[in-house]
Amino acid sequence: MLSNVAIDKYKNGSTIKDIAEEYGINRKKLAIELRKLGFITNNKNNAKDLTSEDIVDIIKMYKNNISLREIGRIKNVTHNYIKKLLIKHNIINVDTNDLLKDIVYDYYFNQKLSVNKIINILHITETYIRNIFINNGWEFRNSGRIYNFDEFTFHEINTHEKAYWLGFLFADAYNNEEKGELEVTLKREDKWHLKKLLKFMKAYETKTKDKIANIGDKEYEAVRINLNSRILSDKLHELGCVQAKSLIVRFPNENILNKEYYPSFIAGYFDGNGHIGIYNKSVYIGFYSGNENMLIDIQNILEINNDILRNTKIKTRFDDTNSCQYLCYGADNAIRLYNYCYVYLPKDTYLKRKQYIFRMLLK
Repeated sequence: MLSNVAIDKYKNGSTIKDIAEEYGINRKKLAIELRKLGFITNNKNNAKDLTSEDIVDIIKMYKNNISLREIGRIKNVTHNYIKKLLIKHNIINVDTNDLLKDIVYDYYFNQKLSVNKIINILHITETYIRNIFINNGWEFRNSGRIYNFDEFTFHEINTHEKAYWLGFLFADAYNNEEKGELEVTLKREDKWHLKKLLKFMKAYETKTKDKIANIGDKEYEAVRINLNSRILSDKLHELGCVQAKSLIVRFPNENILNKEYYPSFIAGYFDGNGHIGIYNKSVYIGFYSGNENMLIDIQNILEINNDILRNTKIKTRFDDTNSCQYLCYGADNAIRLYNYCYVYLPKDTYLKRKQYIFRMLLK
């Protein structure tokens, strides 16, 4: 049973959260009791129910730094209606940074809306909302994951390193859009490459996990990482790294990836879905994909930008489970590929075992 003091505090404008913390009461139970006593109602007034005196009160409360949500509670209208009313009376401007900051704070921390929902409601970009968080020192919610990382890493592909890792994810990542989860699995010998990816995405606490991977009837030791983020998953989908992408993946168009970053994207894709080896004292390199069109895209870019042989054919290769397409080049073209694709990247970005063979060729 609620005390009269708690009820009086609520009547005088104290929030449910403040009362619950002061008296050690569960917030949900407190709200239920207040609703039973008739102090909270699910029926909201609309614009016609507010008098001119109400509007004056609302303006005064807003100027006294009372939140939109609290004003709405006091006047028994939605906070969205309060916002529209204040905009209508030129008290606030929807484009004002301070207003947006307050609204974003209310939506995210009080109402627990997701970033994507806030973006859709306010019609602002991911970069804009991210800057609001950074400038105000706010932290994003855990969103069900154990460790935090930069969910906005690939919002804008404006560096060669971002282009490289995007290409790598196009090759080796599984974007589980249903769960909002990104998984990347590599051979155990490439464990350090996954650690580089985690460092790049500021996932400093995320650990790699050992697993046994299966290809047909064969098993091999592998490592994987899982990053849980609806924001990241949705953005990768937008960029073309979709769920079950193997047979439909295509090279990003210019609206997604500036031509300036094509070399680094191809380098990332090669480190994920490429091969370099020596057979009968000859060097061969190749790109794999389940979709021939992806390889045609890469082939055309390499031919146009780097004078790589135009008569190279895309072949079909078969493994234990299915077939894939294979774009193969010889040693001379391997050196041209290296000089075109890897020149813009920090030296520690590359996949070590493939770089070792490349550097042998360059000696």
